[in-house]
Amino acid sequence: MSFEIRGLNHLGLIVEDIGIARRWFVDALGLRVSEDRGELFFVHAGEDVIAIKTPPPRIRIGPPYN
Repeated sequence: MSFEIRGLNHLGLIVEDIGIARRWFVDALGLRVSEDRGELFFVHAGEDVIAIKTPPPRIRIGPPYN
């Protein structure tokens, strides 16, 4: 089975530093921010959208059950 990829509609990236990521995508690559939610922002790359966000908070579950 073969197929051809013609593009992406939506891609999500998780980054440690949202400020550095925003500067790189906007200032270095020249992409346009379409929506900014603080710890999550979206940029357009042609007709595709990239969502860039910080990682979710770690959830402490506690010690494992024996």
